[in-house]
Amino acid sequence: MKRRGYLPLLMVSIAVGLVLGGTFHCISTKRDAVAAETQDSQNITTQLFIGWNLVAFSSAKPLPIDEALLSISNVCISAWEYDASTSDWHRHILGGPAFLSDLHELNPNHGYWLYVTQDCIWTYPSQQPIPDLVYITKTGTKYHRQGCQYLWGSSGAIERSEAIKLDYTACSVCNP
Repeated sequence: MKRRGYLPLLMVSIAVGLVLGGTFHCISTKRDAVAAETQDSQNITTQLFIGWNLVAFSSAKPLPIDEALLSISNVCISAWEYDASTSDWHRHILGGPAFLSDLHELNPNHGYWLYVTQDCIWTYPSQQPIPDLVYITKTGTKYHRQGCQYLWGSSGAIERSEAIKLDYTACSVCNP
């Protein structure tokens, strides 16, 4: 009989050991897939593979999760973090209702599980200023602040300048 379920556990064990050792940046549940990150003066780039990826967030400062995941927001389904001090998992479901998400920012030198629907490159700022993000829906014509009462259903983060170029106008309720 073929045994199942040991490969992910083994990979998690290896990943945790590598993260704790400080020499590791990304590991995937895809067999034989390990990628290191690259960094220039403005951005950090990490190759992600379809499925679950355990990554270290290496930015110099915390970033709101929508800003940190902006470059992969079209392929990332969820982000998870384990808090060993409370033995709790925290999650962010991209495009999901707010009550399902209790992970609001990514912190430097923390590890996160990211689930992506295809191989992709994740890029986030190392120390550059945080972009001026607003939120739009697939069917609306207004841009909003995160948490606006009119921002329900599927929504995504976009830079304000890009929203204006695409003829979105500011919501009169949340005044972003």
